[in-house]
Order: sequence, then structure tokens, then C-alpha cells
Amino acid sequence: DGRLEAGLSLVNDGATAGDTRLAGVDLRWQAAAATAMRAELARSSSDDPLRAADATAWLAEVEHVTESVEARAYLREQQPGFGVGQQLSTEGGTRKAGLDLRWRLSEAWSLENELLAQRSLSTRADRQLAAAELRYDHDVAGAGVGLRHVADRVPGQAVRRSEQAFLTGNLDVLDRKLTLRGSVEAALG
Repeated sequence: DGRLEAGLSLVNDGATAGDTRLAGVDLRWQAAAATAMRAELARSSSDDPLRAADATAWLAEVEHVTESVEARAYLREQQPGFGVGQQLSTEGGTRKAGLDLRWRLSEAWSLENELLAQRSLSTRADRQLAAAELRYDHDVAGAGVGLRHVADRVPGQAVRRSEQAFLTGNLDVLDRKLTLRGSVEAALG
């Protein structure tokens, strides 16, 4: 009935220095009209001496979307050296857990929230982030005001904390062919 999808990916990237192979499986299940779940697992291996011999990555995610609420919760891990060179370098060697929420309060007003916990698998450093933004969007313009807290912990060092207030804005011009965006952030304390 189209509620369940499964996939298999196989990639072989040949190179002078050595071949890199990637195999992955993914699953998507539409649990209900507004709720979908997704899982992915992949492993890469390489003969290239500049790449990791073997590395894995995985993802588990649930998403719920209605007229008034959009929510996404996820867990993911990507070992150092995973992939065939297509991954963002900032994502390598990390484990993340997060929650993104958007509540539509009315036609124009919404409240957006983000929670994130991220850990470096090699250094054991971690980051915790919490943010909330009240947004007003109408036709060709929008604006938001919010607060953000970030705490970075590196083993053997003092915890670094940052509290910020921010303002954002956007304006569509030239018959919506160009969007101008701006933001201002200020440290609190």
C-alpha cells in the first residue's frame, strides 16, 4: 500500500590509490498519515591508505507533520572516514541526537525550537544546544526573535557557554525572484 519502502545502495569508487566501497540499506515506514519513520545503516571500506579501512554510519528518525505541528527527532552516528568522499567533513566522527519542533500558533505566527546533543567520537568533546524563536511570516516578508544557549565541553578544559539573543528577517523582492535575508546576534551576559 506504499506505506513501507526499503532500499539497498552499493557504490564502488575506483581510484589509483585504492578502491572505496560503500553498502547501505534504508527503510522508510509511513506509520500514520502524519507520522513517518526512517532508518539507515551503511558501511564503507577502502584500500586507499588515506581513507579509513572500514567505517559505518547509521540514522534513526521519526517525523510528525500536521497543519499545526512539525516535529522531527533523530539519532545518528558517522564514524571517522565513512563514505566515498561525499560527506561533510564536520559530520565525520560524530554522534548526534536532536529534536526540531515548529508550532503554528496562527496563520502568521509560529514558535520554532531546536534541541541538539553532539559528541565527537575521537576527542569525546560534546556540544549541547537549545534554541527557541518566535516568528512572524506574512506574504513576502518575515521576522523572528529568539534565544540560543550553547555549552561546549572538551575533556580537561573548562566548559564554554554562550547565551545569545537574535533577530532575523527576510523580504522577497523582484516578484519573489530574490529573497533578502538578514540576522543580528548579541551575546547575553
